[in-house]
Amino acid sequence: MPIYIFKSKIFEFLKQAKPDRKGEIQLTDGIQGMIEAGFKVIAVNLKKEELWLDIGTPQLYWEALKTSYNMNHHK
Repeated sequence: MPIYIFKSKIFEFLKQAKPDRKGEIQLTDGIQGMIEAGFKVIAVNLKKEELWLDIGTPQLYWEALKTSYNMNHHK
């Protein structure tokens, strides 16, 4: 479950992005546009003790939701 922090400049690149075959504008295309235009784009690695949840399939998404729910309700 990523968290993105962008300056408003990202919207200019999203406007330039072409829709995919489903008609959706992909954030990754906007990010790539910024990189190609010379903007600095960085990522932050998680620390070993930080939780990483894969949500790449419906089943994994469901498991991540349950994990997140259980973590927040058992404190």
